[in-house]
Amino acid sequence: IDEDEWPACADLLERDTVERLRSTEALPLPRWVRGAKRRTRVVEELAAVMRDVDLVLCPTTALPAFEADDPTSATELAATPYTFLANLTGSPAVSVPAGVTAGGLPVGLQIIGRQHADDAEDRAGDERPQHHAVREPPEDAVAKR
Repeated sequence: IDEDEWPACADLLERDTVERLRSTEALPLPRWVRGAKRRTRVVEELAAVMRDVDLVLCPTTALPAFEADDPTSATELAATPYTFLANLTGSPAVSVPAGVTAGGLPVGLQIIGRQHADDAEDRAGDERPQHHAVREPPEDAVAKR
């Protein structure tokens, strides 16, 4: 978001995004610099891990699927702590279907690749066994729009 667009564009954004942006408006520069240094350390630590492994596999979400139109189900950060690593480090990542819950709702597997190796996680997602068919969720589990 460009500086001249904020806060006029707030009504176009998700509530969690607006709250996060508002919380940074008065952020002192030294605090921002500390955060940037921490981010750099995390990027370096992940790069060290990725020297020994090709991919990092983890759940896409920490919670079972919930109704898309139900804002009380879970907050974005509570539901997606595992996507934070790829988002923070700029690492390529893809989520692929990995099955369904007992209630028939989808479960995802996140595949994180090395920085600047954008095709590895895509290939891994494409290579998952095709015999592992992912069932469609039951009709009553799909959010109505």
